[in-house]
Amino acid sequence: MSTEVMGVLGFVLALAVLVVLVCKGMHLAYCAVITVLIITVTNGMPLMETLSNYWGMVGGIASMFLPIFLFGAIFAKVYTNCGAASSLTSAFMDLLCRKAKNPETEQKITIIAIAIVPVVLGYGGLDQFAMLFLLMPIFMKAMERVNIPRKFLPAFMMMGLCICCVGAGAPQQNNFLPTTLAGVSGTAALIPSIIGQIVIGVSGVTYLIRAVKKANANGENFSWGKLRPVQQPDGKQPNPILSLVPLVCVCLLYNLTSIGLSYSMLLGAVITIVLFFPYFNMEETKFKSIVASLNQGVHDAAMPILCLPAFGIGSVIAAAPGCQTLTALLEKIPGPPLVSCTLMLVLLVAVCADPKAGITVGMPIALDIYPQLGVSTAAIARIGAFSMGVLDSLPIAAGIPMVMNMCDLDFMEGYKPCFWTSVVCTGLGTLVVMIVLILFPGLAV
Repeated sequence: MSTEVMGVLGFVLALAVLVVLVCKGMHLAYCAVITVLIITVTNGMPLMETLSNYWGMVGGIASMFLPIFLFGAIFAKVYTNCGAASSLTSAFMDLLCRKAKNPETEQKITIIAIAIVPVVLGYGGLDQFAMLFLLMPIFMKAMERVNIPRKFLPAFMMMGLCICCVGAGAPQQNNFLPTTLAGVSGTAALIPSIIGQIVIGVSGVTYLIRAVKKANANGENFSWGKLRPVQQPDGKQPNPILSLVPLVCVCLLYNLTSIGLSYSMLLGAVITIVLFFPYFNMEETKFKSIVASLNQGVHDAAMPILCLPAFGIGSVIAAAPGCQTLTALLEKIPGPPLVSCTLMLVLLVAVCADPKAGITVGMPIALDIYPQLGVSTAAIARIGAFSMGVLDSLPIAAGIPMVMNMCDLDFMEGYKPCFWTSVVCTGLGTLVVMIVLILFPGLAV
C-alpha cells in the first residue's frame, strides 16, 4: 500500500476513533491527542516535530479563546444569578405569547423566536462564541417556561448560529473567510444566500417543533441539571428593560471600540454587577454572593477551555502528506462543476475537523479549477460559506463536545437534535443554494 493511500486511510481511522471515543464518554482533550498520534504515524510524519507544532497551534488558539471563554462564562453566570436573564426572558415571553391560546402554541412561538434571536445578534456583529455564553441562560429560562427538554438546547444554539454565519453580509468567519479568499464582496450571491438561510430556518424549526412535541409526549420535561441558577430568596428581579443594558453594552463595546470581545464581556460583567448589585442576595452577604458567582463562572469556563486541544487537529491534517492526496481525489469528483466543487469543500471541512482549516485548504484549489469550467468566483465563495456550516457539527468537530459540556449534557443525549438542525438542515440549505446557482448563475453577483 502506498504512503499516500495510507495517509488518507489514516485520516479516516483517526477521525473514526475520535468519534467512537467521544461517544463512549471519553473527554475530548486527550481524545484529540490520540487522534493526532494516529494521523502522525499513518502519514509518516516526524513525531516530536509534529507534536511540537500541534501544541504550538493549540497554544496560539488558547491565547485567543481562553479569555473569551473565561470572561464569557463569568458574564453569563453573574447575569443569570442576579436575575437579569430571568427578568428579560419573562418579559420577552409575555410579549411574544400574549395572544397564545394554549401551551402548544406558546411552545411553537418560543421555538421560532429562539431561532431568530441569534440571527439578529449575529448580523448585529456579535461573535458566535459570545452568543453561546450570552444566550444560553436566556434560552434556558424560555425553555423552562414552555417545558422544552434541555437536550434540545445545543440544537437551538447551533441552528441559529448556522443560519447567521453562512449568510451573505454576515460579519462572521464563515462568510468573510471564503469571500476574502475569493476576492469578492461579503454580500456575494445575496439572493441564493437568503433562500438557503430560509430553508435552514424553516426546516430546522419544523423539525424542532415535531421533536419537542414527541419528547413531551414520551414524558420528557425540562430540567436544569447542574446549571440551575441561584433563586432569589425574596423573589425580586431587575427591571426587564434595564436588564437589556449589559447585553447592549457588550454589543456596542465589541463593535464600536478596539478592546475586543473578551474585554467587552468582562466589562459587561462589571456593568451587570454595578447595575444589579442589590439583587445579588443568595442568603449570604452580597459580597460573598458576587464572589460565588464569579467563581462559578470560572468553573464553567473550564469545560470549553479543556476542549481546545481538538481545535489543533485541523492544522495537523492540513500539514500531512495525505491531505494533498485526498485533495487530488476530491478534485476528480464527477458531475457538474458546482456539484463537485460543493462536495469537495464540504468533505474537506469534515476531514479537517475544522471549518477554517478545511476551507483554507479547499478554496485556493476550487478557485484554481472551477472558474475555468464556467463557475463564477462569487458562486464558489457562497458555496464555500455554506460548506463551512454543513459537516462542522459532526462529533469530530471540537465545538460540538464543547457545547455539550456547556449544556451539561451527555454527548449521546444531546447530539441527535443538534445533528438534525446543524448538519441535515444546513446541508439541505446548501443543496438548495447550489441548485439555485446552477439554474440561475446570474444570481451569483
